[in-house]
Amino acid sequence: MRVAIDATPLTLSSGGLARYTAELTRALAENFQDDVFTLMSDQPFPMPEPARNNLIRGGGARSPLERRWWFWGLNRELVRSGCQLFHGANFEVPYVPLRASVLTLHDLSPWMNGRWHVDAGRVRRRTPLLIGLGIATMVITPTEAARKQAMEHFRIPASRIVVVPHAASEMFRPVEKNCSTPYFLYVGTLEPLWNLLDLTREGHDGLTACRHRGPPPRPAPRRPGRCRPMLRLPRPPRPPPTARRRGGHGRSRCARARGAQ
Repeated sequence: MRVAIDATPLTLSSGGLARYTAELTRALAENFQDDVFTLMSDQPFPMPEPARNNLIRGGGARSPLERRWWFWGLNRELVRSGCQLFHGANFEVPYVPLRASVLTLHDLSPWMNGRWHVDAGRVRRRTPLLIGLGIATMVITPTEAARKQAMEHFRIPASRIVVVPHAASEMFRPVEKNCSTPYFLYVGTLEPLWNLLDLTREGHDGLTACRHRGPPPRPAPRRPGRCRPMLRLPRPPRPPPTARRRGGHGRSRCARARGAQ
């Protein structure tokens, strides 16, 4: 089988989307060596390492009409490459469903925390249409919690959405080391979606956060019914400032004074 994968996330310098796409393509090429996987995008992108014979780079737009990538150009490239399946790794699939497609719905953060994802307007507008109109043949999520949320929010039938859990990266290895002090380690972005505040509050009695060597400090006494916060989330990015309109509520005192005369 020839499978096409959206390589647009690989244009990002860092982040979960780029890492997910790179890890996905490497794992597919290594475990399904009889199949051919083609990375496609209308933008320049780096190929994942190491190079494999069954992991190739597809072409981009070849005409002004094909620059409308998701509407026309991507389908033309799929025909030229002979791919039977497309995997959208970034909430999108071709808008005209000429072949089977799989859409990865990582989570519902663009719809749950809009202030934390100010650049996700395109995803918020188009992904619900791709799912609701049945353009995406199948939808996959990394967790059962995300699947249930997606089924409720987008009204996806259970037969069209499945869970494909993330595997640990090859950079992680088990170590033979006993730690006398329990600890909680989190590596990732700080945003409300991950419920880190609730997790640290619930585990406050069993986990101790230490920033220095030596015995753990004694936790400060807490008032009944209140939890001592162990983690503070940064404030979400502010939207760009908008210029005031003249007149109405935006008028200055001088303008209002002149109007009253």
